[in-house]
Amino acid sequence: MFTVVLAALHLLALVAGVTVLVLRAKALAAVERPEQLKRVFFWDNLYALVALFWLGSGAFRAFGGFEKGTDYYLGNHVFWTKMLLLLVLLGAESVALVSFVKARIRLARGDSVSLANKARLIRLHWVELAAIFGMVLMAVLMARGVGGRSSAAVAGAAAGGAGEREALVAQGEAVYRVRCLACHQADGRGAEGKLAADFVADRSRLAKSDSALAHSIENGVPRTAMIGFGAQLSERDIDAVIAYLRERFSK
Repeated sequence: MFTVVLAALHLLALVAGVTVLVLRAKALAAVERPEQLKRVFFWDNLYALVALFWLGSGAFRAFGGFEKGTDYYLGNHVFWTKMLLLLVLLGAESVALVSFVKARIRLARGDSVSLANKARLIRLHWVELAAIFGMVLMAVLMARGVGGRSSAAVAGAAAGGAGEREALVAQGEAVYRVRCLACHQADGRGAEGKLAADFVADRSRLAKSDSALAHSIENGVPRTAMIGFGAQLSERDIDAVIAYLRERFSK
């Protein structure tokens, strides 16, 4: 339930941020005299608060151990494209931030404020909006599994039909019984999450991509009892275990 609330708040902050950004741009476009900048500063303050919550909640979702997990994001090239767009957004906003801070200081001192760069600042708003919409597109692609590891064994099994898929799952079950059963247990519950991850009750575990699951199996999970099996299992063994987990515990 917490992950649902967190996701909802993150999306609401995104909508609010876009709205406030547009309102700041409109207020700036309407400025004819320096004293009218005070309305721009109002929307600028609000945008800063909303942006902090939006970025903070996004980072918390990605790296706080919720939903798909950190490994999924760090191993996904679509996520890194999203981060590149975030850098574009932050770069554009840093230019606007410096300009607004300088204007605030000059107004507070009673000095004159030039509006010569108003058109450039408005264009930066469009750059930020384009970056935000690009980030939303990347998020939609990730939600559909784009950018994660594509298992050759699983793909081959799918192409080979039901028989090959069954063989892969059977191999995965054999590996699971030897390497995983002691902690995760036969029912996949891990003693209701007390010994190991609960694949049944915690749906976020198997909501991760094959890439994220494989990374955890190969390298282990820091600060948990999950060790890495990369030196003991072949890539096909790992793909087989993932196929078994999905077949056995996702339904």
